[in-house]
Amino acid sequence: MVAMKKTIILCTLCLTVIIVSFNLGKTWQQYEDDHYRLPSPQRRENNVEASKMNINHTDKNEVWGSLLKYVTTQEYTCKNMKRMGYAAPRDGGWFICMDVHIDSNSCIVYSVGIANNWSFDDDMAEFGCKVYSFDPSIGQPDHKHAENVWFYNIGLWDENIDNMTTNKGVWKCRTLDSLRKFLGHDTVDVLKIDIEGSEWSVFVEILKSGVLNKVKQIMFELHVGGIPVNRGASDGMKKYKLLHQLLAGNGFKLFYSADNSLKTKVSWGDLVEEHANNIEMGFVNSKYM
Repeated sequence: MVAMKKTIILCTLCLTVIIVSFNLGKTWQQYEDDHYRLPSPQRRENNVEASKMNINHTDKNEVWGSLLKYVTTQEYTCKNMKRMGYAAPRDGGWFICMDVHIDSNSCIVYSVGIANNWSFDDDMAEFGCKVYSFDPSIGQPDHKHAENVWFYNIGLWDENIDNMTTNKGVWKCRTLDSLRKFLGHDTVDVLKIDIEGSEWSVFVEILKSGVLNKVKQIMFELHVGGIPVNRGASDGMKKYKLLHQLLAGNGFKLFYSADNSLKTKVSWGDLVEEHANNIEMGFVNSKYM
């Protein structure tokens, strides 16, 4: 039963990106043959170097309370915040911060995790951005979804792999930096990630690659299974260190955070109020402010 749950989590997490590049006129396979040699598949260890944090690493209430405060305490007041996609509380819409200059004539958006909800992608395309949408879980081949919206049937993952076995089939997955290099983008204006828990593995790889320095703002839904505080101090500390190094360590500041309104509030420890275990958030890269 445990193995089955792990398999289900794995496949839900890996979200898309096949790459037949409509704008470049070549297939992913042609690109790999010409320019990119994939490393031998190997699982990376989730051992991020510890940050210096003034909290008791063994106190689960303090650890999970500190993590919750980090992902819910606004660090930057966005003067021009715009909702793209469905209005809250309906799922599928996201707030973006227009204070980070987004040129409607040249902006690039990566939307990872669609679940057949195209409202965010369509609104960003209507604004004028070129949108690249990724999700292998919806059973669609790569195609041009709409004007300025290209869909790729590949999952975002922590390694480049052609044969990840899931309960929905075998998926091809790529790292964020591999996708960026293939598509030929120097910077990404907006990165949206909603991959049902696999963000934790993906974030480890993104931290190691340094690719987040190429991203102007990132929005994602954070998934913590079950009751956070019951997962123990060690798990909470790993997650806190990872997020802190990935985001604060790269100059990102939280401008928006909200519980997923479809989720029940649960305990994050005795020191904080209850929140959902799925939290949506947006961070801006201060380097581009």
